[in-house]
Amino acid sequence: MNDKEENAAKAPTASRLTRRGFRFEALVMVAFWLIMAVWVLGVCHQFGYASDPAESLVVLGMPAWVVLGVFAPWCFSTLFTIWFALFKMSDDEPDAEEPAAHLS
Repeated sequence: MNDKEENAAKAPTASRLTRRGFRFEALVMVAFWLIMAVWVLGVCHQFGYASDPAESLVVLGMPAWVVLGVFAPWCFSTLFTIWFALFKMSDDEPDAEEPAAHLS
């Protein structure tokens, strides 16, 4: 085997690059979900359950813990998801040279 063939064998294929992209996108979404889950649970517990109900603040007609612990993360998550889907996720075409024998 000559050097060109060895380099071609070591070069990443399109499907390998696509899987790498999918893995990155999945890790970003899982990490973001975990951050938001910790935020929601922490804020709701701290301001909703651990505080005195008589002293709760009202924002937009709702308790402050609902606005900060549910509504704000929901809006931020929606905006982040839209941004990530439009600008960071890649739209890969299926490989034309790979046979689809596993589908039949």
